[in-house]
Amino acid sequence: MSDLSRRGLLKTAAALAGGGLLVGCAPGASRSATDLSYWHLMTGSDGAVMAGLVDAVNAANLGFRATQTVLAWGPPYYTKLAMASAGGRAPDVAIMHASRIAGYAPGGLLEPWDLDLLAEVGVHESDFPARVWEKCQYDGKPYAIALDTHPFVLYYNTEHARKAGVTDALRTMKSPEEFTEVATKLQQVTGKHGLSYGYLGDGSPLPRNTFWTFSEK
Repeated sequence: MSDLSRRGLLKTAAALAGGGLLVGCAPGASRSATDLSYWHLMTGSDGAVMAGLVDAVNAANLGFRATQTVLAWGPPYYTKLAMASAGGRAPDVAIMHASRIAGYAPGGLLEPWDLDLLAEVGVHESDFPARVWEKCQYDGKPYAIALDTHPFVLYYNTEHARKAGVTDALRTMKSPEEFTEVATKLQQVTGKHGLSYGYLGDGSPLPRNTFWTFSEK
């Protein structure tokens, strides 16, 4: 991708997300410095918000126009993205999950971001949590800029925690063993459950994500 189109693309990123946006560029994507192709898989309310952001960027008359293409969530999207990249018809920028980087970057399906150009529009490594920035890299190079993250949030009953003597532990636990110990003590207080996980009715944050979190080194 040429430096000129990169600069336009980075301005898009800055306008869309106030300095922190999406993913990596793909080889062969640059067809025009004024016509930028953008793929994503956001639908529903997320899609409506994203469409509004793209419209706002285009209305700013920054010297280019971004055209969004919305594809089906999941394997169909990633299959089309890989095939388009391999065939030299990749979008200039696209959204993808950071977990996919390791499968796309080694084969040359993504291009890394230029850190100097990112700095020109106010995007720096220090703007992101260290772990998030690390997950967006492959072989020491940044192939993605995080658009969002999905942290797990822990809620607890303060009265039960006080009775179980785990108020401080709830704030400092760092291992599965400590987590299990706290849950066991809470169960002894409630006489029923010491832990519940709110995944029912939501097919996205499945329990396996919790296990991956605990297994991360």
